[in-house]
Amino acid sequence: MTALNDFYGFQLTPFTKSIASRDLFPSRGYCEVQARLAFALQERLPALVTGEVGTGKSTALRAFAHSLDSNVYAVVYLSNPRLAVVSLYSQILLALQTEPLFHFSQLLPQFHATLSDLARSTCLASKSQNCQVV
Repeated sequence: MTALNDFYGFQLTPFTKSIASRDLFPSRGYCEVQARLAFALQERLPALVTGEVGTGKSTALRAFAHSLDSNVYAVVYLSNPRLAVVSLYSQILLALQTEPLFHFSQLLPQFHATLSDLARSTCLASKSQNCQVV
């Protein structure tokens, strides 16, 4: 990539996953995802982002997570789409620094209690920057 950087005068290598959130191009689709995530957060609704491989789902989520106050919001990223339900709940609890209980009959109430405790202790952050909802 050095030859490409030299030829075009790039100071940073383009098209990497390490692009800073502030340097992302605020396309219409990107801004829509940011606005929908902000709305879901504000209304305390679940959000699901889907799309084809390479469309920017992870990048948009990373940028949104970066816009949040890490002292207020706990962001959990799981990259394994094939987790069983018990494993999913356990991995989320571990990411939230809670030791998951072993049996599902205990795990599910623990999961709900942990999320409820987090929800009670959070408040809404500001809207994502660089985007205007049209």
